[in-house]
Amino acid sequence: AMMRLRRFLTYADRAMLAAGWAGGELPLGLKLVAERRELLHEARKNIRSGLFMPMGIFLVALVVVPFPDWFLGKITSEQYAERVLIPYFAVVGFGLICVMVSRMRALRAADRPIGARALPTSLLDMIVLSTPLLAGLERVRNRATIASTLGASIASGLRVLEALKLTEIVTPNGLYRRIVRKMHAAAKDGQPISAAMSGQHWPFEWRAMIEVGENSGKLDEALIRLGRLAHETYATAIREASKWIPRILYGLVSIYIVYQIVIMLRAIGGAYSQAVG
Repeated sequence: AMMRLRRFLTYADRAMLAAGWAGGELPLGLKLVAERRELLHEARKNIRSGLFMPMGIFLVALVVVPFPDWFLGKITSEQYAERVLIPYFAVVGFGLICVMVSRMRALRAADRPIGARALPTSLLDMIVLSTPLLAGLERVRNRATIASTLGASIASGLRVLEALKLTEIVTPNGLYRRIVRKMHAAAKDGQPISAAMSGQHWPFEWRAMIEVGENSGKLDEALIRLGRLAHETYATAIREASKWIPRILYGLVSIYIVYQIVIMLRAIGGAYSQAVG
């Protein structure tokens, strides 16, 4: 039945609902999925609204940049049109290709049945976690997925080992999937999963809170609380990034336009001096 929802729900959402259904805790799974989708929808809306104006300025810049050469007679009207239209269609084509690739990946992930094997680690996973600005967002996103999925699965009645296998499958980044496998191996050997959560990918507060949850028998509650916190942190970071990205684009485009205007004014001044002289 969950496969019928693959066009509307991500693999992680369907897996969480399936775990809730199997454990008799479907309302909890629905609540967690609704909270996560609401936060992600708000983050995507902020990004789209923040990029609307920069794209408009970019289109204006395409018209302004070759204008000095056309105004001074260095290029013909046909050449001016080519300089405007070729970059425009190149950018639009690149954007369409990115959208198509993203959509194909989403459809491929959506067609995966519940219980499929986890995807292997890719080069893109390592690049994202090595990029300064993207690494922080990627870590928070994976922590949120791991904590919310593992917590909801355990709360739904799944055993810890089964919940960890499910969490490994739905974790976005391959390096974090490898960490979840270490957590699974530790739990299989009878060790606490917090013992496998070492390194820069897990803050000390997370390890301490999960360890307290393991010792108190309320691991699911601790994980769900951490998952909500991580999702809220991720949404907040996206909102802040959506505010700064347009400002940076505004600055770059404005500098380039001013530079072109200065070139045009200098050329007009030079032509006027020659005419007077």
